[in-house]
Amino acid sequence: MCIRDRLDTVYFMILRPFEYIVILQSKISMFTIHFSFPNQASIIAYYVLLFLIVLNLSNKNRNKYIQLMALLLIISYNSNKLSPIKEISVIDIYGDSILIKDSFDRCNIVLDTGVSDKYNSVINYIKSKNIRRIDYLIITHYHDDHMGELDDMKNQFNVINVIDYDNYPQTLNCGSLELEFYDLINPDLEENDKSVVFQLYIEEDVYLFTGDIEKKREEELIEYYSIASDSLKAGHHGSITSSTIPFIESVNPNEVFITSYYKNTHNHPSDIVINRYQERGIDIYRIDNDGTIIISYFFGTKHKKTTPP
Repeated sequence: MCIRDRLDTVYFMILRPFEYIVILQSKISMFTIHFSFPNQASIIAYYVLLFLIVLNLSNKNRNKYIQLMALLLIISYNSNKLSPIKEISVIDIYGDSILIKDSFDRCNIVLDTGVSDKYNSVINYIKSKNIRRIDYLIITHYHDDHMGELDDMKNQFNVINVIDYDNYPQTLNCGSLELEFYDLINPDLEENDKSVVFQLYIEEDVYLFTGDIEKKREEELIEYYSIASDSLKAGHHGSITSSTIPFIESVNPNEVFITSYYKNTHNHPSDIVINRYQERGIDIYRIDNDGTIIISYFFGTKHKKTTPP
């Protein structure tokens, strides 16, 4: 019997019924296990092992391939717990959503959820990292493009703590990560300016996250705090209402991240704002041009990569 006939026989006698069982179990939540392969190499290894198992169904070699397959699946399922990489992902989504994860699953932080969409873009991105627990879900303010997926996030993950502008701490230590929050001095500011603002200390770098703050809150931060940072998440998607010259010069960042969705209807980011950063030699990363932006730290070494929007 040739290999093709052999595979056809195996498919109809064994694999086809198995497919029906898997489909049936997938409809029952207690049988559903969600995980993703952590990289392309693991996907290739999966299909190679699957082919070898099918090819060796009638001999004892199949057992070692089945054991290797089981090991691969276990490692993939626990890839976040085993990963030594610390990571910040500025997710390509309408609005704001940023994933901050410590190495070895010690801390997972999600900053905003983006707008609600039928694709569950943010949820699926987080699941692709094999993250099942969110230690802190930070909602900077209550506009749809920052909290649209809040309820879905709570349903899909084990969310331990939710932080917003009414219940933030002064400092927060989570795994090896440290966050320092800045008080809102004037409580009568508009919703954008009420955004939760904090600095993240990761390895030797300092990041300043600003939600949708505009000129008035920027002036307040300049007056009351030392806000110098290595990296800045620009306020309000790079709008002209934010990123004032005094604020940029007070932060004095080496790089800025702008969450302006591709072909958004608000014409974000402003060309004037872009020029302000360019004139000061600040590296600019924008999700409308760069897609999801991932900054990773591997035992102190910093790497940055982008994906097509």
